[in-house]
Amino acid sequence: MNDPLPDTSGTGFEPYVYFDFANPAVLRLLGTDHDVLDVGCGSGAMGEAARAAGNRVTGVELAESAVEAARKRLDRALRFDVTDVTGLARELGEKYDRIVFADILEHLPDPASVLSAYSSLLKPGGRVLISVPNVAAWTVRFGLLLGNFEYAESGILDRTHLRFYTRRSGIRLLEDAGFHLQRWDLTPHMTRAVWPLLKGLFRSDDGQTDPRAVLKSPAYKFYQRWLEPLETLTASILPGLLACQFVFEGSQRPRV
Repeated sequence: MNDPLPDTSGTGFEPYVYFDFANPAVLRLLGTDHDVLDVGCGSGAMGEAARAAGNRVTGVELAESAVEAARKRLDRALRFDVTDVTGLARELGEKYDRIVFADILEHLPDPASVLSAYSSLLKPGGRVLISVPNVAAWTVRFGLLLGNFEYAESGILDRTHLRFYTRRSGIRLLEDAGFHLQRWDLTPHMTRAVWPLLKGLFRSDDGQTDPRAVLKSPAYKFYQRWLEPLETLTASILPGLLACQFVFEGSQRPRV
């Protein structure tokens, strides 16, 4: 996922390192040769992949350590509160073909208002791309069947998530923010369901647990090339059950 490191000050939580993940469904819908604003860019994994696809990427992130990493991977990265859209617009001084919200909206108290405000930063004909977790995935349903609904360090029930979505409510979020759904895609929740168990098996050179090492491993590269496309195809048959995340592309509705 492209989640930023959460601010753990005063929460009682230990700092947590997320997978340094570029969402393939976002990349499929993003296209190429666009000026892209990556909102909540984290350490820049998503934006780096978007640049590799031929886009020009500006990232916005509040966590200082993440911004420092993103500046090495993106064309431009700013440390800014993503909910202060008016101030951010002044700081940026430009508009964008695509604005990406990859795994950020579920962390905000009022995501529809924030998403709506970013329409002022779109060029004419521009699009937004939002990625939200699917709370109706099979693992969550199975847990509920057993009477369990427990927050976790990462994934669909990440302890920092304030909002939860299904495909239908994700589309409604997009529409409530003033956008019209153009296309949608998903990431599968089959192999991905065991990712939290894999983190402890991969370590950095200094022997510390390194979640990012999973994505650098030969096993993940094999999965990404050969298995993930099959999983995505399978998940598209029963998306409400087998999707980990939904990605929606929205265009601005004409103003009356």
